[in-house]
Amino acid sequence: MPTGYSRVIYHGDLYPIEEDLSSSTLNDHAEQVWAGADKHQRRALFWSTLKASRAFLAYCIFPRICLIGFKYAQPFLLTRMSTLQTTQKTRFQRLGSYGGFWTRLSWPCCCK
Repeated sequence: MPTGYSRVIYHGDLYPIEEDLSSSTLNDHAEQVWAGADKHQRRALFWSTLKASRAFLAYCIFPRICLIGFKYAQPFLLTRMSTLQTTQKTRFQRLGSYGGFWTRLSWPCCCK
């Protein structure tokens, strides 16, 4: 991290990119999809670009949706956990409070 503060960052200073995520791999895949596309269809370039990058978009979107759901559910989980702590508990309810505890404990780990 101090490299960016002390001098200009050059290409050699950056971490290497996996071969699957390199632009040449993505370009080859996009060319294959475009070659198989019906170019007379309306918005053919848009749909072929979307088709070529749908897996890579899913890799970004799915974890974000999970994070949004977790942020939304956290207050409900905490409320339920505190309610369970004040009432008489059965074995099943104790397991639920342990789940709420671990949920609260894991929150800082996944939201950096």
